[in-house]
Amino acid sequence: MLSEGPMMISSQPIMRSEGEGPVRGSLIFGSHFDTGAVSSIARTTNLSLSLLNMASAELPSEWIGAEVMPINPIVVRPANEDIVSGYILLSDIFGKPGPVIKMDLPRATYKQGLSSTTYFTAVSSILLLLFGLCVYLLLQKFILARVDRLSKDVTEIGVRGRHSAHVRTSGNDEISSLGAAINEMLAALNQSQEDLKKTANEYRTIFETTGAATVVFGEDMVVIHANHMVETLSGYTKAEIEGRMKWTAFVSEDDLPRMLSYHKQRPSGNVPNKYEFKFVRRDGEVGYGIAHIAIVPGTTIRVASITDVTAMKKAEGILKAYSAHLEELVKEKTRQKEKLMINITHELRTPLVSIVGYLNHVLKDNVESLPEAVKCSLEVVKRNAQRLVALTDDLLDLRSIDSGMLKLDMRKLDLVEVITLCITEIKPFFETRLQKVNVELPPHPLMILGDNIRLCQAFTNILSNASKFTPESGVITVKAIEDGDSIRTEITDTGIGIRREDLERVFEPLAMIEKPTYVRGTGLGLSVTKGLVEAHGGRIWAESAGEGKGAKFVVKLPMLKLDGKET
Repeated sequence: MLSEGPMMISSQPIMRSEGEGPVRGSLIFGSHFDTGAVSSIARTTNLSLSLLNMASAELPSEWIGAEVMPINPIVVRPANEDIVSGYILLSDIFGKPGPVIKMDLPRATYKQGLSSTTYFTAVSSILLLLFGLCVYLLLQKFILARVDRLSKDVTEIGVRGRHSAHVRTSGNDEISSLGAAINEMLAALNQSQEDLKKTANEYRTIFETTGAATVVFGEDMVVIHANHMVETLSGYTKAEIEGRMKWTAFVSEDDLPRMLSYHKQRPSGNVPNKYEFKFVRRDGEVGYGIAHIAIVPGTTIRVASITDVTAMKKAEGILKAYSAHLEELVKEKTRQKEKLMINITHELRTPLVSIVGYLNHVLKDNVESLPEAVKCSLEVVKRNAQRLVALTDDLLDLRSIDSGMLKLDMRKLDLVEVITLCITEIKPFFETRLQKVNVELPPHPLMILGDNIRLCQAFTNILSNASKFTPESGVITVKAIEDGDSIRTEITDTGIGIRREDLERVFEPLAMIEKPTYVRGTGLGLSVTKGLVEAHGGRIWAESAGEGKGAKFVVKLPMLKLDGKET
């Protein structure tokens, strides 16, 4: 840069024409680079050139006022839609920013590209529109029309309910497969409807011929269906009942609250599936019925099957009254029979006791003067008379127990003493038959509340039975222990045993149980014993492993506590 303005200098080395050899010097050319020079270059190159300085407003913003050369000394930017401008920043010999050459060129290529793009877009849009129209026409002809026809066929079949019809199908593609699938579905649906109709007819036949009055009703109690038996039962026609009358209209006012409560609880399953109620006929007559209620699964619909038991109820009432009358007659006859039996027993016992007394007197005081044959005969008479006295005593006791008239003198007793006394009394029986008696009683008292005489009678009966049914040289064991709040007494023998089927029957009066011929008794002893034990609040039972294996009789009596109270 000179004071006069910028100057463009070119320097070339001086060498041979071949461009070889040592450099002989330098050839320097210089020319002022002003607007005139730029205009000359523009005319020569046929370009629009102009010279700008660093303070020009036309320069790129990043160059204005720059003191050092930018990294990129050439910038090209569009001036407007028609012109594009290029800027070349020249540096001086010191490397600092110098003048700027601006070159303007028309944007012909840009315009041509813009026109081409517009044309291509228009043509593409037209072609795309034509392609879409062709695709639509093809879809309409080959797909949409067939789908629309398929839809119309299905809609028509659905509206008319003609499930036996078929949709029209053609071709061998997905739409024809869909049509075939629809036809298969319609065929299955038609078959299901036919089966449903058949089942409905079967159920309708069963419903009408079930023999019981049957109604179907919803949660609102309105009758949906009723069979002809309901007409007979209620007096109303089916047309009057179905869809018009409630199930509650047939129920008596007395049973209505109970029936409503029942139906409210029925879904939970907390009530039985049947109940008895009174129903009211059309003419006002009240009848009796038993309703069996079922709920159709998955619904709130109920089915009630009603059995008319009015005639049965009336007959039941008559039978009940007749039964009560007969029962009273039987009681009266039983009382008369028992009274007669007691009187006969008393009348029979009195002379028997006298006979036994006189026989004892004769056999005791005149035994030596009597012939042996007479003495034997009198002994036989005495034994049989004693058996008859025992029989009458047992009969009297049994009647007193059965009638609840047995009187007990209840006192505090030591059961150990009671059992010991009983063993002592019948000890001669054991000794006569060479039987061994094992006594296992505790050293301390076992207190109970009872009648001493009656308890002795009970245990003596058991002990004498054990002796009678145990062969000679047999063993009888008597054991008493505390068992919770009770005293358990066990009398075990090694005798003939008891068959399993006879374990309960041994306590029946005059039970026909097989026993040895040498065993004699009234057949009432164990019955009386059972009654006496139960009268004391106790229990008695027999145990045996079978014939020939002995028997055990167990008696449990309430134990008396230390404070004197019975447990």
